[in-house]
Amino acid sequence: MQLLNHNINIQDIIYHIQTEFINRKKVNVIISQIFQEGEVIWSNKNVYSKKEDLIYKDVMEKSHKNAIRHLKTIFDNKDKSIKLNILNLNNLIVKFKDDFGRGIFFIELFKKNDGTLISGYNQNTFATDVYYSIYKELISKFDLMDVSEKNFKYTYFEISEDVALVLGNIKDTDISFSFLIDLKKLGIGMFLNAIYPKFISIIKSEIGG
Repeated sequence: MQLLNHNINIQDIIYHIQTEFINRKKVNVIISQIFQEGEVIWSNKNVYSKKEDLIYKDVMEKSHKNAIRHLKTIFDNKDKSIKLNILNLNNLIVKFKDDFGRGIFFIELFKKNDGTLISGYNQNTFATDVYYSIYKELISKFDLMDVSEKNFKYTYFEISEDVALVLGNIKDTDISFSFLIDLKKLGIGMFLNAIYPKFISIIKSEIGG
């Protein structure tokens, strides 16, 4: 096992970036992770066959640099009144899911200009890329709907008979969000009118702005 380690101080918080190479029997695995206060707040895994002509040190360095770039991009924020504490956001979202989220498959916050994943529940970088692509397509063709009190905007559509995707923006920030909902367990009306506004209120309270 080989390791790369790096510490970055952002807004007086130390983030630790670690990339590890794992030599398994049939494949090689490279995992890059970002830690805050000892907890993993972001992770990315690359698995490749030993038959591939790759120099693992080069792959490790690329993965490690991508993790550092990812972290810095999250905090590339023109509005200095917005404060992002990723660990706090993750914990708030997990608690929200535990309290209100029956029927919610996942929740993610991402940068609306480039799709960089910030925080979430049941995070999946591949899913984030897919839903950000959908988000870009939607906002290029439609205005997102205004909602009461004008604190946020959203749009939703049914992916299937049982699953709905909700996408939108948190007003006056560069943060967007996605929810994937199980309609068999959670009615879309209940979600949009009761659960969803509570989520926005919690997030707005945490990030300020």
